[in-house]
Amino acid sequence: MSLEGGGRADKYGNQYENRYLARLLLRLVNELFVSIVVEPVGLEGDGVEFITTDSDGNKTYYQCKASNTTHAYWSIYDLERYKVFARTKNIVARSNQNSYFFVSPLQYNGLDELCKRARTNSSPQEFLEYQLSNTRLKDTFTDCANYYGLDIKAPLELKQLINILAHCHFEQYPTGIEAEKDLEEHVGMLFTGKAATARQLLEQYVNDTGKFGVILTAKDVVDYMASHGVHIRNYRFDDKVLSRINCLNEVYWGIYQPIGGQLIHRTATDSIIEQIKKGNSVILHGKAGSGKSGCIQEVINFLKASGVLYLSIKLDKNSPVMSADKYGIDLGLPQSPVYCLHTLSAGKECVLILDQLDSLRWTSNHSARALDVCKEMLTQAEAINNNEGGKISIIFVTRTFDLENDKGLQLLFDNKNSDVFIWKKICVDLLSNKNVQDIIGEDYPKLSNRLKILLQTPSSLFVWSRLDKREKTNSITSVYQLMDAWWNQVLANSEFNGVPQHDVQLCKDDIVAKMSENTIFSLPIYLYSDSQKIIDLFVSAGLMIKNQNTISFTHQSFLDYFIACGTMREIFAGKELFELIGGDENQTPNLRYRLLTVLQGLLDSDAAMFLKQSKGLLKAKTVRHYFKCAVFEVVGQCDQINDAIYSFVDFYRVNSEWHDYVIQTVYMGHPLFIMQLNASQEYKWMEDEGITLLSSINSKAPDFVVDVLRPYSFMNVKRDKKIFATLCFNAANDSDNMFEFRMSLLNRHVEFFDNFLFSELIESKSERAVVVMKKILQQKIIWNSKSMYFGEKKELKKYACSNYDIIVKNLFEEICKATNALLPPWPHFNFDKEYQIWTEGEYDESSVRKIVTIVKSALEEFAQSDPEGMLSFLSSLNSQRSVVGQELIAHAISKLPTSYSDEAIKWLLSDFEYTVFVFTDDQSDYLSYTKGILKKFSPTCNKNLFHELEQAICNWKDDSKKMVSIYRHRLETNQQKKWEPMYYAYWGHFQKELLPFMDFFRLSSYSKELLGVLNRNPWIHAPFYYSGFKIGPTKFVASPIDGYTDKLSDKCWLKIISTPNEKMKGHWRGKETDEYYIEATHDAFSSSLSTQAKKQPARFARLALFFPENCYDGYIHAVINALDNRDIESEDEKVDVELTCKVIRKISNNLESNMVKSIARLIEHRSDEEWPDDIIELLVKIALECADLKYNDYSITEKNNHENCTPQSLLTESLDSVSGCILRAFAQLLWEHREIGQRIKQVITNLNRNSNDIVRVGILLCIVPFYNIDQDFAITTFKSLLLNDLRLLAIPGAFQLLSHDYCNNQSFYRSILIKACNSEIEELSICSAGFVCAMVIFFYDEALLNFIFTYDFSPKQENRICSQAASSFNQEEYHELSEKILTYLIDTSSSNLQSLSHLFKDSHIVIERDKEFLINLMQSKQSVNQLRSFLRFLNESDEDIIKFADVFKAVGKGITCFPTDWSSRLIINDLIQCVIRLFDKGKDDLRVRGICLDIWDDLFRSNLYDIKPLSDMIDDFA
Repeated sequence: MSLEGGGRADKYGNQYENRYLARLLLRLVNELFVSIVVEPVGLEGDGVEFITTDSDGNKTYYQCKASNTTHAYWSIYDLERYKVFARTKNIVARSNQNSYFFVSPLQYNGLDELCKRARTNSSPQEFLEYQLSNTRLKDTFTDCANYYGLDIKAPLELKQLINILAHCHFEQYPTGIEAEKDLEEHVGMLFTGKAATARQLLEQYVNDTGKFGVILTAKDVVDYMASHGVHIRNYRFDDKVLSRINCLNEVYWGIYQPIGGQLIHRTATDSIIEQIKKGNSVILHGKAGSGKSGCIQEVINFLKASGVLYLSIKLDKNSPVMSADKYGIDLGLPQSPVYCLHTLSAGKECVLILDQLDSLRWTSNHSARALDVCKEMLTQAEAINNNEGGKISIIFVTRTFDLENDKGLQLLFDNKNSDVFIWKKICVDLLSNKNVQDIIGEDYPKLSNRLKILLQTPSSLFVWSRLDKREKTNSITSVYQLMDAWWNQVLANSEFNGVPQHDVQLCKDDIVAKMSENTIFSLPIYLYSDSQKIIDLFVSAGLMIKNQNTISFTHQSFLDYFIACGTMREIFAGKELFELIGGDENQTPNLRYRLLTVLQGLLDSDAAMFLKQSKGLLKAKTVRHYFKCAVFEVVGQCDQINDAIYSFVDFYRVNSEWHDYVIQTVYMGHPLFIMQLNASQEYKWMEDEGITLLSSINSKAPDFVVDVLRPYSFMNVKRDKKIFATLCFNAANDSDNMFEFRMSLLNRHVEFFDNFLFSELIESKSERAVVVMKKILQQKIIWNSKSMYFGEKKELKKYACSNYDIIVKNLFEEICKATNALLPPWPHFNFDKEYQIWTEGEYDESSVRKIVTIVKSALEEFAQSDPEGMLSFLSSLNSQRSVVGQELIAHAISKLPTSYSDEAIKWLLSDFEYTVFVFTDDQSDYLSYTKGILKKFSPTCNKNLFHELEQAICNWKDDSKKMVSIYRHRLETNQQKKWEPMYYAYWGHFQKELLPFMDFFRLSSYSKELLGVLNRNPWIHAPFYYSGFKIGPTKFVASPIDGYTDKLSDKCWLKIISTPNEKMKGHWRGKETDEYYIEATHDAFSSSLSTQAKKQPARFARLALFFPENCYDGYIHAVINALDNRDIESEDEKVDVELTCKVIRKISNNLESNMVKSIARLIEHRSDEEWPDDIIELLVKIALECADLKYNDYSITEKNNHENCTPQSLLTESLDSVSGCILRAFAQLLWEHREIGQRIKQVITNLNRNSNDIVRVGILLCIVPFYNIDQDFAITTFKSLLLNDLRLLAIPGAFQLLSHDYCNNQSFYRSILIKACNSEIEELSICSAGFVCAMVIFFYDEALLNFIFTYDFSPKQENRICSQAASSFNQEEYHELSEKILTYLIDTSSSNLQSLSHLFKDSHIVIERDKEFLINLMQSKQSVNQLRSFLRFLNESDEDIIKFADVFKAVGKGITCFPTDWSSRLIINDLIQCVIRLFDKGKDDLRVRGICLDIWDDLFRSNLYDIKPLSDMIDDFA
């Protein structure tokens, strides 16, 4: 810079330049250039802040400007003020390798785009022709030439200009928080430590060191940062880091135990690998023991084989704390694991695997911080992928339960605003039957079904694979029995290896005791240094694993088994199970899970002992209800029952306390128990419970269900409908007996077809679908049914292709038989309702038309798979004529291979007058099939057939009556002489339509000549043969000049505007393919002018001054609307008040209502400008005339009774009235120009003396701003308005005036409000109720408070009061009264107070203050309606859920009152999740734990229908 001192002094306070400097320093360290000079001195530094130099010596000059005074963009003129053009010309002149950057957060209005195009141009001439594609770019280019002093008409100067522009860059670099965050992302990728600290160091580097005007290198910057403890991240060539990653992959992943010595391939693995290849990241989830570890091992094997760098970490072994860099250091890495991976991968793909994510939620002291570190690593990876071209993918592994229920985990993957990081959730399901069979081998078919299901769990299959062959028996039906066999085998093998079983048992018991007592899953190995041989035995057997210095069971379920075994030993030693469970304060979900294991073990080993202990458990007063429920859950899994078990269950079935739960958990879906009910002649099968039970086993025991139902059937429709709904959901699962019974019901009650799930049969590929379709075709009464869902088109097509033979042979002739009586519609348009049922339609196809579509798909497959068979089938058909049959045959013929061209043409010629038309497919063209056949087969059929077909087409004549009708219409039309002569054609349409689809090169010269003649005749239309109800496409109407309006001169516009209406050509219908319909009318031309006037408002405002008198109003409207400056971005295009007023004055002598409204809205929108008195007076004059109804200003339509019109209707009418628009304009002017108040006051006074309802609304809107000018006048007017019309109380603005004056006139307003609350106009009464509440809260009106407590409000009024009180609930000065009102409503209202939900939606609850209020709410009738909002509030906020424990206690007390509808079930599901969170967080607090356990008790005791899945949820949690 030329003035060194002054320039530098400014820099110290320039945050924007410092931030951009930090960005350049990052690029310097990344070696994108070799040096930088800050505040260069001398001529070279004139006007620029930075100069960078690259390795080739090329220089880039940077000039930064954070603002442009008050402007929001940079114009060419602004840049000239800062000498940008002279500067860039000099820079490029010094060296053609130099570049210039102008950096600012503001826009450049096209200059940046112009420079980009200059850099991509191939020649100056092409630049002018192709790059300057719009007026804006052309104008900018011309302005640049002027400021550079270059002549674009001179070739050399043009080339120089383009060259200068090509070296200029106008960069828009933003300011603000987002820009700061973006910079910190880049900083964090390059430097260690906190990114914010490193950014600040870079920004202040030159200021701190004073290194202005000197050359700086990357080393200078790196050394400076290192001196402040911030180091560069670069470990690419550090072998120690790679070695540590490899070590971590071994240590932290541990030893994977494959099943049967082989890694089972899971389909989930393929999905993971597919996503990794796409660069996405994965959340792998599944239940405990589902095989997630096996999936990850497969993925690791793939990564190794592919040479992809990865790092796998188990989060349960080393939970992250503090920060990502600190976590990396804890792992033995120099920095964050993400940065290490990125650096070592050198831009290639790499993968970070974080397993046991769910374990973080159990480390309650640090779980939030650990998740924050995980989030930080995700942010780092996203920044690297986004800004550095990184290819980092992340795999998180967690339990499904935690993923679905832990808010912290859900927020971790919330990437709604990310375009870079894409998460894909992949679930690991149970093993498939094939997976299990591959492990077990040839013995698999011998296994029982229950054992096969058991072995689909990987942990169970692992145990089975470890059993000796003699131990693998079908007697094993539970996890307990499986573990028992394995443990006995381990004990037997220990004796063989010289280790006494007693010692093995003691060692195992000690391990289990320590883990159970301390709730841990691994132990230090040194504790068992004296039992090393036993530990090795356990590891060898696969029971335990050793990892570094710890031992643990291979799977947690093994520990649960051993704990259960210990309990069973005590039971058989004489102790009672209910005593072993302990006190109710310890009966947690984890203990319940073990209870289930014990009960299952007892049932498997000794049913009598199971029954004894179960009875004791159910009678014990010390056992929680949800623990007792475990008895029936275990029985419900039993597949072999004896009389004792059934008697036990039946005893509790008839017990009122247990009935519902026993039905749900034991009987539902269990054929053995349900069949036992049939032994009792007293069981009422046709009641809801019986029907539900039968439905639950309809696919498991279909014949039993039919045998039970048949005696009750065919008595009445209502009962039969219930019976029909009891049958299998999918008829493909019916037994033959059930399907026959189903068809009997359908035959008796055809209306049942509407409830028939046809799509299920289709998806199952069942041939029974054909039977049902045939039945539909035979039942005419349901042909037109549109409620039958046949399935997706894709599935129907697949089904038709798979079953084409049976479909065609069973349904083709059935369709022909059904449609035999339908007559062809052509040429006399013979349509009836039945005909429409069978035709192809775009929407709402009938059931039979859907069947036709299926048969067509089948015929298509038939023609392509077996053309000979298809032709043989068609030839075997009888000669029965059917219009739909014709469509089917034509479709089949059209799908033949081209090698069957002769056969296709022969069919067409066989009965040409009949075969050529298809009436039921394409209603817009009856020849569409024939056209397709001609196009496909005419090129390859034999010569004789071709000419025979050609002759048939050329000789075609339409029906004589049709031809005579056309000719007569032609004569009659022309005789009227209203239009130009019409020449409707009565011959040639057929030939014009079909000849073009024949092979042109094979056509005779006669046909070619004929086609030429026909094409030249516009009166021969195509298509001609159609339904007669053809609707053209929806298009916009345009004028002939649309698209060219920017090229029209003012003279052309005036010529169009001046054209008399009678000389307009009227309608021009465009071609079918045109985008618009063309219309040459003043309406269309004014629309075109409107579009152009918005682009050039000033030009058209001037042009409007020359519009002819009495021209079409649309042109004037177009100009007035264009003068609204709100939508004009460029200041140059905005129209000043002076010109605008000239336009208004021009038209002021001939104003109609719509024009007045447009002018008023224009002034309203430009109220901040100075409007002259005559324009204001014009509006005043019109406003006063409105009171005398000179203008059509009053159009209330509600039964023509304005006294009963709602406030909203009044407001709507006012907003669209002349007076309303003018008064609203006055209101806006008053906000901006208080000096016109006196004139407007006179208008308001005059209008208020004798005005209608509409005008009064406008007056109210006007006096709101008048309150700032003359309070007394505003309030006096307001009160008079209310006395005239109470409805004005509900108009916007009334509340402001009411609030301002309430304290001065309480009795007046109180009486007004009470009167309004009693109004029969609901909208007014509701609004007034809210105002009453507001006045009580804001002004403590005790009389109105008493009114609230005594008046009988409607439900909607109560909700409005509730809404008002809720909105002020969290305002300290109004909280007490707000709570008092809400409490009263909660205690007394019988309606649903939906507005209470705003307390939660708007986060107005402060638990320390509002606990008692919430408890009261949750114990009230409103709890059912508000519980979901409360639970959502907890899930979406950061509130400490422990503080809400007492509120949950109140919730639990009301659970038994909950209804059993679906919405309530969803609420219960949310409640369970929240209670689990509460328990998880407060499990060490006895009081909190007790509250949670009580709620679970209440939930199970309430016998809700969803209790079974909720039971599973609790068990998953355990």
